[in-house]
Amino acid sequence: MSTPLLSIEDLHVSFRVGKQMIHPVRGISLTLERGETLALVGESGCGKTTLARTILGLQAPSAGRIQFLGNEIAGLDRHALKPYRRHIQCVFQDPFSSLNPRKRVEQLIREPLDIHKIGDPAERLRRAHAMMERVGLPPDWGRRFPHEFSGGQRQRIGIARALVMQPDLLICDEPVSALDVSIQAQIINLLWELKRDMGLSYLFISHDLMLVETFADRVAMMYKGEIVETGPARAVWSNPQHDFTRRMIDAIPVPDVTRPTPAAFRIDR
Repeated sequence: MSTPLLSIEDLHVSFRVGKQMIHPVRGISLTLERGETLALVGESGCGKTTLARTILGLQAPSAGRIQFLGNEIAGLDRHALKPYRRHIQCVFQDPFSSLNPRKRVEQLIREPLDIHKIGDPAERLRRAHAMMERVGLPPDWGRRFPHEFSGGQRQRIGIARALVMQPDLLICDEPVSALDVSIQAQIINLLWELKRDMGLSYLFISHDLMLVETFADRVAMMYKGEIVETGPARAVWSNPQHDFTRRMIDAIPVPDVTRPTPAAFRIDR
């Protein structure tokens, strides 16, 4: 049996807020295979982002194991974790605050290559421009600043910055929740195309079950810091086993199925 790309075993995360101890992640165990999209679904505040930050090494775990391709990465210091960051990248929720407003777009996308000293300056710039083009942005826009772009275009910049390192795993933390609905579909279609063309694996964090049912291979339902149900996305959708999952599905607005779906809102797969 092949080694999972990512394996999490009995992971706990705790930290102090004032005089109170907070436990946002409680005994989570998950695996993610190569080429798979695993959706982590739950309400706001249930611990999804804390789990993502812990995988990325931005938050220290209190207990448990995180293995990437069989190698333990939980608790590594910044120096020891740096090689793994070439293979695990993240697209953040807010495209307005996740980009440095003082840097030009080509600098932002090139920065991971600079940090890891990949290629010479000319090669780094060429790769940054090529990735801009791959996500649907003209390379000659690279001299512009983030404030000159729309929300959807800024998220494309964030995706290009994450993928310029050619990672194996992309963590997408609510990557479309801050965007207009029509733009959401464009970004999801782009992520699907990139996964197909680049052989990516996704940990896709969301609270939108309708989106996840279409986009993900498997779903892990998270409730109050714990995983309460996992399974193939469409199986969880059609036959939920946990009361929380049923309540999430019951809360989804029911569309008028007699009306055709506008092309701008379709997700091609």
